[in-house]
Amino acid sequence: MLNYTYNRLCEISIINVKKDGVLMKIALFVSFFKSPQLILYRDNMPKYKVDINYILKPEEVVRMIEVAERERDKALISVLWLTGARPSEVIGLLRKDIKIEDMKIRITIETKKLKKGTFIPHKRELVFSYNPANPDPIKTTLIRYVEKIANPDFPLFEINDSRVRQLIYEISQKALGFRITPYSFRHSRLTYLAKKGLTPIELMYFKGSADTRSVSKYLHAKPFVVEE
Repeated sequence: MLNYTYNRLCEISIINVKKDGVLMKIALFVSFFKSPQLILYRDNMPKYKVDINYILKPEEVVRMIEVAERERDKALISVLWLTGARPSEVIGLLRKDIKIEDMKIRITIETKKLKKGTFIPHKRELVFSYNPANPDPIKTTLIRYVEKIANPDFPLFEINDSRVRQLIYEISQKALGFRITPYSFRHSRLTYLAKKGLTPIELMYFKGSADTRSVSKYLHAKPFVVEE
């Protein structure tokens, strides 16, 4: 059985092994007894030191957009910041999910990790105002990119999760001098919105989570005034 499992894993591409958590565990277990061959790729993967608790500022997001070379990557950073969505939700966006009309940007996001019976909809719509007379560089970047895509069913970014992570590592290093993760945008955006006065319910909708505990950590950022 051990020989069969080992031989079968050797036939599977290394990419599939890396993507499948179960295969990963089996490969590591079997390689411990048979050969270090299957485990070498894990040891050789680049390791990045990141500050997962760092709170991004809007001006730092703009700096990252300026440093990014491709229009797609600039727009990706814009959407990660504006929506505070999970990276998996962002890379699943199609052209038709973003509508620009009446000086507003409407982004429809399919909620991931959604539990049944919650008030969070399967698809949530986030609306952002836009003033052409006083353009915001983050929103302008997104509008410029989206308007070039004619096919409504075309994927907005055509990129996978691991590539998003790598891009954010590289761009943040160049722009900020240190590395952040794609989830840094989510944490930073929700903290920013809490400071702007969003209620816990509004934060839960924006975040796409029905668990009040998931937004409690952002409430420290919101000023609390007791009126007596």
